[in-house]
Amino acid sequence: MGADDSAMTDTVRTIIWDSHCSFCHRWAKVLAWLDVTGAHRFVGTAEPGAHADPRVTPEDTDRALQLLTPGGRYEGYDAIRRVLARSPLTFWLAPLLWLPPVRALGERVYWKVAASRTCALGTPQPPLKMPWRKS
Repeated sequence: MGADDSAMTDTVRTIIWDSHCSFCHRWAKVLAWLDVTGAHRFVGTAEPGAHADPRVTPEDTDRALQLLTPGGRYEGYDAIRRVLARSPLTFWLAPLLWLPPVRALGERVYWKVAASRTCALGTPQPPLKMPWRKS
């Protein structure tokens, strides 16, 4: 999907999550809480401009959480482990997530959950409220 951008620390990265899925909303809130440095911008699919970047389509965001960085587009488990690598609260855990057996299990679990989730197609979840951040 893209080159590793672990050296890029000054750039805000965008996480796009499925606004029509309460499960996805809860996980986006957890990731936002862990993002204490404000390295990521969180955008729900129902928000204006969610699909403005040509690297991501509605089909992509229906399938999995998306992470857009200057180095590329990452989705699913790969996106989550890259987000966790940026947080001072979870960076220590990130190297473990790259180990082949952990990665294989993580990928399998992520895609199994993603395939079996049922999302209400009614009212989208509201944008994430992050009062601890300056907008």
